Amino acid sequence: DYGDGVLTPLVIEAALGHELTVVDAQTQLQRYGGATIFTPNVPEAEQAVGYSITTPQSVTQASRDLLSLTQAQQMLITRGDEGMTLCDRAGTEHHIPPFNRTDVFDVTGAGDTVVSALTLGLCAGGSYWEAAVLGNLAASIVVRQFGTATTTQEEMKDALALLLSEENA
Repeated sequence: DYGDGVLTPLVIEAALGHELTVVDAQTQLQRYGGATIFTPNVPEAEQAVGYSITTPQSVTQASRDLLSLTQAQQMLITRGDEGMTLCDRAGTEHHIPPFNRTDVFDVTGAGDTVVSALTLGLCAGGSYWEAAVLGNLAASIVVRQFGTATTTQEEMKDALALLLSEENA
């Protein structure tokens, strides 16, 4: 939701009636109160909480404040070259490091890629952490291309295999 009014209160209510509702809204997050998971980036999260998010402690506090504001089950704050932070209502927090810091050419669509892959992972039965990692992996691929880009299953498999081989090296 880019805040243009396309998603009316009736549409939002219908979406929130489903078991899984993933929200990628740039403004007015509280309109989607009770959604399953939100995926704001740092500027969107800062706007919603009203303070700067510059330290690990402020990310944790912002996640808690956003969970309270939205009544969501999970909050995934995407943090660009600092990775992502996934928090739940029980206070569990996972920091997911960036998978690609060096080959970033264009971040256009990276957030959309994260939310798409995250949603796919959740619909396929993955945990919130697994789905967030999948979103992070997909975004790490599309930012290597100029303009709005997509990725494929094969690229995802290759990127994951490369990450795992680097981890074991």
